[in-house]
Amino acid sequence: MKLAPFTLNEWTFKNDNFKSLHAILKPEDIDKFSVDYSGLTVSDQFEMQIDGTIRYLLKDKNFSKETFNKRMFNFKIKYYLHVAVIILLIIGSLFVLNRYVGKFMNKRYI
Repeated sequence: MKLAPFTLNEWTFKNDNFKSLHAILKPEDIDKFSVDYSGLTVSDQFEMQIDGTIRYLLKDKNFSKETFNKRMFNFKIKYYLHVAVIILLIIGSLFVLNRYVGKFMNKRYI
C-alpha cells in the first residue's frame, strides 16, 4: 500500500538543475560528490532502488544483501508451497466431485 502511488502512476521529473550541477563543481569536489550517473547499468540502478526502498520506506537500517537473499528464498519456498496446496485442493475437489456427483448422475439417468 505504501508503494502504490509510486508504482501505479507515471512520474516525470525535470532535472535541468541537477544536470548543470556537474558543470559548476570544482574538480576536487567532483571526486567527492560525483553527480555523473551515466556509467550505471540498469541492474545497478535497480539494486540502489531496492536498497533505498528497504532503508527509507520500510525503515530497516540493518538490512543487508544476505538478509534479502534469505528472505527471498523463504518467500519462494512459501510461494511454491502455496501453489502446491492450491493444486492439491483443486485435484482433490475434482476427485470428490467425480466420485460422488458422478455416481449420482449415473444412478439418476440410467
